[in-house]
Amino acid sequence: MAIVNSATIGKATKSLGVITYREVRSRVIAS
Repeated sequence: MAIVNSATIGKATKSLGVITYREVRSRVIAS
C-alpha cells in the first residue's frame, strides 16, 4: 500500500513540476 501511495505521489509531483516548468519557461520567453 505504501509503495503504491509513494508512486502516486511521485507521479503527481513529477507532472506538477513539468507544468510549473512549462509555465515559468513560457513567462521567461514572453518577457
